[in-house]
Amino acid sequence: MALLFSQVTVTAGNDAASFLVGGIPREYDDLEDWDEFDDFLKYIDKETEVLVHADAYL
Repeated sequence: MALLFSQVTVTAGNDAASFLVGGIPREYDDLEDWDEFDDFLKYIDKETEVLVHADAYL
């Protein structure tokens, strides 16, 4: 049996975080409620552009 997961890197200004999620995130809702993503968003301004990059693995 194969397991599909993605390594996600989010960047806002000079801050960045990487973490693993199940599946392939395609929109904000796919990352919402992942603790690492939520923790990252707590520390940025609302007006900051957030870049997201995901590498999927099977």
